[in-house]
Amino acid sequence: RMIERVAERLPKDDAEILWRIYRGKEAEIAPMQAEYTRALLKTMQLVAQPELDKDALRLAVKDARDKRLKIGNAVIETFVEMLEYRRQREGFRSLERIIYIDISELKEMDTSWCSE
Repeated sequence: RMIERVAERLPKDDAEILWRIYRGKEAEIAPMQAEYTRALLKTMQLVAQPELDKDALRLAVKDARDKRLKIGNAVIETFVEMLEYRRQREGFRSLERIIYIDISELKEMDTSWCSE
């Protein structure tokens, strides 16, 4: 979703670069997303049990969080590659607008889960 939201706010050429790089990483990211989904399902199954196993639930939530972070790292690499490409193509000054978009996107994200 983050790629989609950022791409919508970029000039068409920049959005195409971002999507091209992301599509090149989809084969790497798709299995991570599947693992994350399985981890979430496991967590929901534990929550649905009549007896709450707190230790198992903690481990399941941690596992899901770790898998989500792996996806986030791959997405960050997508942005880094796009910025690197732009810098090589057009120089540092052209990055100011893209960097502003990325930072404003981060400000909109819910990061409350990070403070625990």
